[in-house]
Amino acid sequence: MLVDLDHFEALNARYGRAVGDAVLGEAALILKMTLRETDLVARLGADTFAVVLPETDSLPALRCADRLCRALEDHSFARVGRISASAGVAAGPRDGLEAVEVLHHADEALTCAKKSGRRRVSVSPQTHSH
Repeated sequence: MLVDLDHFEALNARYGRAVGDAVLGEAALILKMTLRETDLVARLGADTFAVVLPETDSLPALRCADRLCRALEDHSFARVGRISASAGVAAGPRDGLEAVEVLHHADEALTCAKKSGRRRVSVSPQTHSH
């Protein structure tokens, strides 16, 4: 899945890059603490994190994405207060897809979540439960 901090560019512009970097660090820690030991989280871009959930089907992945977004929203970030996040979920390589394709599907789902109002989770149409 991809998890993206909503309106991060505005936050960075308002508070400065040092505060934005601190928010990213706190967000990464919150994501890591909310996930299982076997899961992987990595910053993919400016305000986007990739999350890999090994051996996880679509419905549990969707629930996890919702839990991650709520954990970020429930946290009061130093100097900026509360923020929200959006997520896009896609099924993994065991469906016969390459990792790049899975990432592309997750990105499309994330774009859908953002276009439909942010603060939500969207699932790629190519994702099916196992």
